[in-house]
Amino acid sequence: MRKLLTFICIVALCFSIVGCGASNDPKDLVRAIYESDKALPEKFVESFNVLSETAITERTPFEPTDKKSEFYKAEYRLDEWKGATGETAEIGEHRIEMVNFGSAGDPALENNKLRIYVTTDTIDAALAIFPSAVWAMDPDAPEEEVQELIDHIKEWGIKNGLFVGKLKGTFFRQKNGAQFMLELS
Repeated sequence: MRKLLTFICIVALCFSIVGCGASNDPKDLVRAIYESDKALPEKFVESFNVLSETAITERTPFEPTDKKSEFYKAEYRLDEWKGATGETAEIGEHRIEMVNFGSAGDPALENNKLRIYVTTDTIDAALAIFPSAVWAMDPDAPEEEVQELIDHIKEWGIKNGLFVGKLKGTFFRQKNGAQFMLELS
């Protein structure tokens, strides 16, 4: 009986030590997600949904290089985009396009880059989504850099040549809202 009580106490102590050391930082969960074998779009969506109050839903695949698609962009004609896969989805009332690329059509290579385009009806909505999108792609992006970008965009409504952590992109105010692009290479 005494051995059983000792064993139970040891197990309880181990659980309390492990529990005390566990992090409550959602970015730690994002880092763990990126260690998985999932494809980049899956990692991004799962990470974004951990970080954001509004989840990415209604995912639908599209062919980025299809010139007749409403999601086609001029850059998709370049060799780098051959073999790319795309998905469009919703973040609440807003649209996100995710394109996984990088194999240049070579079946021996994998698509190891991710680009997202988020389109919203207001600049405030885009700015609300922006930090979660950044940290879902790069949880180590410095918070002060993200805040500096947000402050710049609030003042000017645009940031061309945006760089934060491992990401590059753009942010534009449009006639009917805003759009930003982020790329993880």
